[in-house]
Amino acid sequence: MSAAPCADHAAEVSAVAALLSAAPAEAVPAALLPRLVELRVVPPAATAPPARAVVLRAVAERLFRPLLANLLRAPTALDRVGSIAATQPLLALATACLPGTVELLALAGFALDAATGRFAIAAAAADVPRLHAADRAVDDALAAVDAAERRDAAARSGGGAPPSVAAVPLRSAAAERQAALAAIAAQIEADRAALAARRAAEEAAAKAAADGQAADFAAGAPLLETCRTTLHYSGRLRNAAFEGTDFSVRAMRHGRGFACDCPGENLEVHWHTQTANLLYSFVVHLSPDGKSVVHQCPELGYQYNSVPHTANFQKTVLITRKMVLPDGRLAHEEPNTVAAACAVCLVDFAQLWK
Repeated sequence: MSAAPCADHAAEVSAVAALLSAAPAEAVPAALLPRLVELRVVPPAATAPPARAVVLRAVAERLFRPLLANLLRAPTALDRVGSIAATQPLLALATACLPGTVELLALAGFALDAATGRFAIAAAAADVPRLHAADRAVDDALAAVDAAERRDAAARSGGGAPPSVAAVPLRSAAAERQAALAAIAAQIEADRAALAARRAAEEAAAKAAADGQAADFAAGAPLLETCRTTLHYSGRLRNAAFEGTDFSVRAMRHGRGFACDCPGENLEVHWHTQTANLLYSFVVHLSPDGKSVVHQCPELGYQYNSVPHTANFQKTVLITRKMVLPDGRLAHEEPNTVAAACAVCLVDFAQLWK
């Protein structure tokens, strides 16, 4: 996030970073230990106050960086992030034990308003270079603390810095954040591309299915009367066909209302019959020329319940499912389930009841 501060702020950056990183190994006042535990800067079991470096890292990650990041994303949105109460827990902790806290806020453009007790940033002071300078001051302070801790560790071990540490350049905290943001942005773009590709594939599949269905119905339409005549001469189907409405004929190349082993060239005839509050749905498979019945599919019986104070009042219920099996036996079921549309043609019952 940080950019190199302009020359006008370079001296301020160095001064603020030096204040923040001063005496990093020095313990904060013991009286602040309960507050540090409450704010989860140290674990509940801690019995001694931590070094300033611990507090600096916690305040930097949980207060300074989020505050500056919000302003850098939208420098003009001061009504949302342009002020912070002096009594804000982390800010109060920082001003109590971290020299340079007030100077850091001043570098970013904040000033304490005695009347409101808040550090406020004026619109005129909210320029991006100052915000970048404050962000760089935090980075430099943390880098200085890290370097001091490495020196102390090397001194305690009796030698200089390990060759591997000296040979490998350290990435700054700003570079780490930039890399993380870039990875997140790349993942978002990849997810968007995958979603767009999935939607395009779904739309293409839906269009192909719709086109196939239309082609099937177009192929069956010229044979409608032939199929109707065949049904009029087909045993128990005769009366149902005579009284039928909503007749449709389709080939079965791209789908069918009843799954079976019939080839796609065969025809599927579907129609309804109604008596009072009963509606029956018929499906029959015919030969490709529509002149012979191959087999009858399940006959579905629906009933509209118009009896008040009973189950499923003012709803349509699937009450029977009948089918003549290949051996001549009649299979019969009574599902008694609520249905919103015909299971074959998927037309809503609001359109079918006449």
